[in-house]
Amino acid sequence: MMPNLIGVPWETTVCATDLLLSGLIDRYPNVKILFAHGGGFLPYQIGRLDKGYEQRKLVSTNLQAPPSEYLKRFWYDTVLRNKESLEFLSNTVGVDFHRKKKSSEIFFSELSIFIYDFSILVNSLFNLECKIWS
Repeated sequence: MMPNLIGVPWETTVCATDLLLSGLIDRYPNVKILFAHGGGFLPYQIGRLDKGYEQRKLVSTNLQAPPSEYLKRFWYDTVLRNKESLEFLSNTVGVDFHRKKKSSEIFFSELSIFIYDFSILVNSLFNLECKIWS
């Protein structure tokens, strides 16, 4: 039970943090990335990343702004099952309901755009050919 309750949001956190700190968002400003689970624990721990940005060159080297500034550029699934958690997410990433989606509201067209942009990113990073269906 615990891998699904805590493990999956943790994996979202690790993935989101790796993407954010890699500098990919600056190199590909038009890419649309949606994080499930309200971004995992990233919105809750963004202060730690900002502090690392201020104090550690290894964190700040790849970024053009503090990590908290990037949170506003992502999209978030809002199925958090808790009103206070949703309010915290809105307060942390900014109130823009066009960027926060319930899992059931993610339409194929939006997902197609996301997959298309992401495939361009993957192709350029790893020199791979991603197959995209239309």
